[in-house]
Amino acid sequence: MATQADLDRLVSLEPGFPFVSVYLDLGPQARASRSYETLLRKRFAELGRLLDEDPQKEGAYWKAVKQVWDYVHNGMPAAARGVAMFVAPHLELFEAFPVSQRFETEVVLNERAAVRPLAHVVEKHEHYLVAEVSADHAAIYMVHLRGPDAVSKLAQVDTEVPGKTHRGGFSGWSQKRFQLHRADHVHMHMKKVAEALVGLDAQYAASGMILLGLDQNVAELRRVLPAALAKKIMAEAHSPSGDGKNPLLKRVLPLIKMDAAIGGASTLARIYEELERGGLAASGADAVTAAMAQGRVDILVIGENFKGKGYRCEQCDAVLTVPAADDRCLYCGGSVVSAELGEVLVEMAEKGGATVEIAPASDLLDRLGGIAALLRY
Repeated sequence: MATQADLDRLVSLEPGFPFVSVYLDLGPQARASRSYETLLRKRFAELGRLLDEDPQKEGAYWKAVKQVWDYVHNGMPAAARGVAMFVAPHLELFEAFPVSQRFETEVVLNERAAVRPLAHVVEKHEHYLVAEVSADHAAIYMVHLRGPDAVSKLAQVDTEVPGKTHRGGFSGWSQKRFQLHRADHVHMHMKKVAEALVGLDAQYAASGMILLGLDQNVAELRRVLPAALAKKIMAEAHSPSGDGKNPLLKRVLPLIKMDAAIGGASTLARIYEELERGGLAASGADAVTAAMAQGRVDILVIGENFKGKGYRCEQCDAVLTVPAADDRCLYCGGSVVSAELGEVLVEMAEKGGATVEIAPASDLLDRLGGIAALLRY
């Protein structure tokens, strides 16, 4: 499964033509009929005819196509319902990401990775670290929004910590001294838990983190977490009653869903308020594209079904919603090529360090033109 880190890496790759992005529908019907192969053959042939006047680009393109076919015939995952492939001959790159959600079968030929369909899946299937902690024990899980089997236990941390009360064995120790001794052990335990969380977050690039446990234990863990990881904490709560994954899932899923709903709704509400007072926000394809070109976008909110026609200059790389006469760039006069605007804007946001939120359909989003942004200045 792809992560946000994978998306960031793909959009930061050195551009070069041809860069082939392939998405396959591997649902039961498509697998049975192998309809995706028919669509691939047709699309590969159409795109290949566009390059027959440039032998070098044509050769690189068909090399990429061969890599795709090799994967389709020899490396296709049995359980995935969709797969995204990215092939860049100039980088000697081939990467495939099987996912549990179906894509619409398509091939995109450009000089950059077309990541928007994959970004949509990553957004929908964000995964969260959950740490359930006590004074001497911790269990760390990965939870995602994929149904009843959405919990995976990643690690367990156990530390020998003296009991809460002094019952001999520490001759001459006062109760206060003993409690300080115990607090040192608890502190060291929480540091071990924090180290485990840092390592797991580096491995899985979690979208957020939930801490479960008694208030004093959660507070101690929070104190020793690095600042970058502490920023990912989205909720704290008492541990679920009962052992096992099901009680844990029932405890954390409402927290995850609540955070996602509040986050998306609050961003759109902030954008609307900023627009009402002429503040730092933009809405609609034209205004958002202009702000993105100026590097002003902080948070991009794009509807999950947003489609827009755009143009990209082959000379200065500018992105336009309307070209000048004769399909020329408004800025440098270079020639422009058609591009799917939503895909390009997501790519620009990722590359420019802006946050991307893919939003479900709503009346407010419709009023904002299906796409909007909070601005940095």
